Amino acid sequence: MAITLPLGNHNLVLGLTDSAGMQGCSSLGTVNVWPALANRAPVVTWLTADRGAYDQGATMTFTGSAYDPDGDPITGAWTFTPDLASCTVAPDESGLYPTITCTAPNADTSLTARWTVSDGTLSSSRTIRVQVGAPPSDLDVTVR
Repeated sequence: MAITLPLGNHNLVLGLTDSAGMQGCSSLGTVNVWPALANRAPVVTWLTADRGAYDQGATMTFTGSAYDPDGDPITGAWTFTPDLASCTVAPDESGLYPTITCTAPNADTSLTARWTVSDGTLSSSRTIRVQVGAPPSDLDVTVR
């Protein structure tokens, strides 16, 4: 038998009658019924680069910080636009990989780094843009 209870505190009492008509009663205790909290996405609190501009072929280091408001374990992944051929993530047993070191491309470009964190169901990300080599003459700098 299943019962549906409204939200709140409920005292449960079990009453039984056997085939001979004997009755018994037992208190099972108090049950608290509260709504389940919906899963919330993890939060990337910050993302930084060790510099804002790099020479071609230079070493670049990006670091981020994140947490899950529900306390769920989270993992992280880095992507770069344009794609980078040489990157090494710092060892991290949690799977979050908050620090990555890459070699800047051998071309003048604006590079975007994106760090995405996930709790296995929901994800969030943050991006940072850096300049490699000479900036374009029409560079529009936007601070977010």
